[in-house]
Amino acid sequence: MAQTRTIELQFAKPSKESRELERLRQIAEATPTQSTEMAYLNAFPATFPKFKFTFYGETGVGELYDKAEEHLTLLEKLSKKHPTKVISIWLNVATYGEWDADAIGILQHQLANYAAYNTKQFAEAILSRPLKQRLSIIKFLADVENHSAYEEYKMTVENLKVLGFKELSKQFSRAKEEREKKQDH
Repeated sequence: MAQTRTIELQFAKPSKESRELERLRQIAEATPTQSTEMAYLNAFPATFPKFKFTFYGETGVGELYDKAEEHLTLLEKLSKKHPTKVISIWLNVATYGEWDADAIGILQHQLANYAAYNTKQFAEAILSRPLKQRLSIIKFLADVENHSAYEEYKMTVENLKVLGFKELSKQFSRAKEEREKKQDH
C-alpha cells in the first residue's frame, strides 16, 4: 500500500511592510474614514516590483498572497472615493508590469474596467505619463489570451476614438495586434 504524503505550503513570515499593509487594510475596512483610507492607499505597493513582492513574495506564494483578493477588492472600492490616488496606483503598478495570474490579473482587470467605464479620466491620466511608460501600460493591458472576449479593451478603444483620443486608440489597437501575433507563434 503506497503512502500518501501531504505537502503543505510554508509561508514565511511576511515582511514588516506587508504586515503593516494588512493592518491598515483591516483598519480601513473597520473604520472607513478619509484618514484610514488614505493611510492604506499611501502604504499600498505602487510599483510593479513592490506589488509583485507584496502579493507573491520571493517564491510566488509568500507575503500577502492569501490576502491579495481582499486587498484588491478594497482598492477597487476605494477607487470610487479616491479615484485620482487609485488610478495612480493602478498605472504605476501596470508600468513595466507583466501579466501573471491571481493578484496581477485582478489588478489588470480592474484597470481595464476603469479604462472602459471612465475612459476620459483614464486617457487624461495615462497621457500625463511619458510615452515609454504609457506604451508599457497599454502593453500590460493588452496582455491577455483571448482578445475576442475582452470587452473592456474593445470598449476602451472605441471610447477613445469617440472622445477624440485617436493616437491613444491607435496605440491600444497596435498593442492588441502585437499581442495576438505573439500568441500565434
